[in-house]
Amino acid sequence: MCFLGGLLIGDTGSRLSHKRTFAQMLHGKQKAGVKKRVTPHYLRHYHATHAASNKAPAAMVKETLGHESLKTTVLYFDISSEESSSLYL
Repeated sequence: MCFLGGLLIGDTGSRLSHKRTFAQMLHGKQKAGVKKRVTPHYLRHYHATHAASNKAPAAMVKETLGHESLKTTVLYFDISSEESSSLYL
């Protein structure tokens, strides 16, 4: 599984459905013993926030997430992971 243009791509090269993505995340979460709620949407935010805090180019993050506008992506660069509300989840 990999990210491509904001979509999760399976081993066969086709887009994973939301249902399949959620099922794979649930399986991984259970296997890892994670108790907190995890969703595909949360994973996108986590990815973007941490990519930004690790100085990834904004254009690269934009493409990975599939955003149409760089203005949407740069919002992740205005906060640090230390300031993220995810600390309260």
